[in-house]
Amino acid sequence: MQDTLHGPLARRRAGLLGIAILAVALAAGCRNQDAATPESHLGDVAETWSPHGLTKVRNIPVAAIQQAIEARVASGKRPKGLDEGDWARVVKLYEYYQNVPLWLEEDADSERADQLVDALSTVHEHGLVGTAYPLEELRAALAPIDKNRRPRVEQLAEADVVLTSIYVALGEDLLTGQIDPGKVSPDWRIRQSTADVDSLLARTLRGSPLARAIELMRPQDEQYTALREQLKRYREIAAAGGWTKVPGGPSLRPGDTAQVERLRALRERLAVEEFIDRGDITTDSTGRAIYEGELAGAVATFQRRHGIVVDSILGPGTLASLNQTAEYRAGQIMANLERYRWMPRSLGDRYIYVNVPAFRLDAYEDGRPVLSMRVIVGQDYADQATPAFADSMTYLEFAPYWNVPKKIAEEELWPKINADPGYLERNDYEIVEDRGGPRIRQRPGEKNALGTVKFIFPNDLNIYLHDTPDHSLFDRDVRAFSHGCIRVQKPHELAQYALSGMPGWTEERIQRAVRGPNRQVVLKEKIPVYIVYFTAYVRDGTLWFANDLYERDSELVKLVERSAIPSPREVALLEELRKLAD
Repeated sequence: MQDTLHGPLARRRAGLLGIAILAVALAAGCRNQDAATPESHLGDVAETWSPHGLTKVRNIPVAAIQQAIEARVASGKRPKGLDEGDWARVVKLYEYYQNVPLWLEEDADSERADQLVDALSTVHEHGLVGTAYPLEELRAALAPIDKNRRPRVEQLAEADVVLTSIYVALGEDLLTGQIDPGKVSPDWRIRQSTADVDSLLARTLRGSPLARAIELMRPQDEQYTALREQLKRYREIAAAGGWTKVPGGPSLRPGDTAQVERLRALRERLAVEEFIDRGDITTDSTGRAIYEGELAGAVATFQRRHGIVVDSILGPGTLASLNQTAEYRAGQIMANLERYRWMPRSLGDRYIYVNVPAFRLDAYEDGRPVLSMRVIVGQDYADQATPAFADSMTYLEFAPYWNVPKKIAEEELWPKINADPGYLERNDYEIVEDRGGPRIRQRPGEKNALGTVKFIFPNDLNIYLHDTPDHSLFDRDVRAFSHGCIRVQKPHELAQYALSGMPGWTEERIQRAVRGPNRQVVLKEKIPVYIVYFTAYVRDGTLWFANDLYERDSELVKLVERSAIPSPREVALLEELRKLAD
């Protein structure tokens, strides 16, 4: 493995539990495809392939190749890039199939091997780092069994084992990602099941055609597909030299003048991403360039699409964003493709999805968005940043009390109360006994910090959705003001969504409930809630780079940015592998 792939880029390990589940999944798959495995992810792909029935390869008896594969696997020599968990999966596959070749066929051509190598050649389209795979070893293994050569039995075994290793590594990366989120994004708490990975690898191996089965291991989300297209676009921009760097200088407001060269560079920079057409710069009678009109409007559009306050001012923040390299933007897209691979493969038919950097909530019904709204998220401080996690909403609380967290009370409220005895009553606060000590809480009403309703999905982070008495903040472009919880723009519409299907909860009844008294309503069915962190996404066909509020991109992008443009050597090696496999 290359140096860049050690540490966080090293793949996850299956562990003994994963190995045991893989054995169960394999056995169930051949004897009863519906038992002990999740519902098939293969769609219209048939699970019909089996290595049994093969009697010879290149006139060499399969029994001899089985012995060679057994010896190769027993050596314990892992191809570069595979960790112990990957290798354990390889070993278990061969144990189940009695060391029968999984990729070799009777004649010179192996269609399944061709399809696997073709899938490997597309790793860059997924934003995966190609150097994570043993490409050199695969070339060395395939060369002796090229159709114009007469390979030895050990060479056939080596080729089959390396191909299986490639399959396991590529499959796991497509299913759960190439980078361990716990090592680069500790605030990402959404986890997938290793059992699912083991079962899906086993089922995909039996898929025919295999190429389609492998393709179905990657996220099927429309966003994932759209980001792949955008990655291709930004790689082309980067390969063509990127864009012009905009020179520094004083902040420019619409109507200000600047050096012609500076605004020409600005226009050229914006034109590369198609925010404006290429053209001339307007000048005044002194020959100074005027920053106004179309150019200032293009800057405003750029700001909107990059999570920057939209004011048309060419200030330090906007300038820094403009001067990020095309390679960095490609790396950012790669990082977000990786985040999609970290997500559960199915979110369900009915769920709530909050993208923190986009300050947006979408509620889904039958897999389609039915409600969208702005949200306010945690401030960009370590102890107030909103984490990425998933849980299930179980109840709503109308006209809620706000039990002030201890830290907020100590740092913000007690000093005000001690300085002003009337502060409590004016703001509807009261002191109650809680676990043998005093606690501040705010009574329901117009001043209550939680507004008229809160939405609870119990979690150890004490994060929830809620209304707010200050709706003016939703007009801001950057909305990171809370202490970690998420304020919603349309609380009553969200309550209707949550309570839909529960008898009697009409719009009129919800309007009465929000006026009090305090009450909890348990949902008939729990609603999955996903709090996610995606800084690149496509909306209505347009790419957006969101505000990286908590700087969670930095470490992740750093790991993949150097592979934003695959090296010519790597591309040539993948092409050579395709020719060897054909």
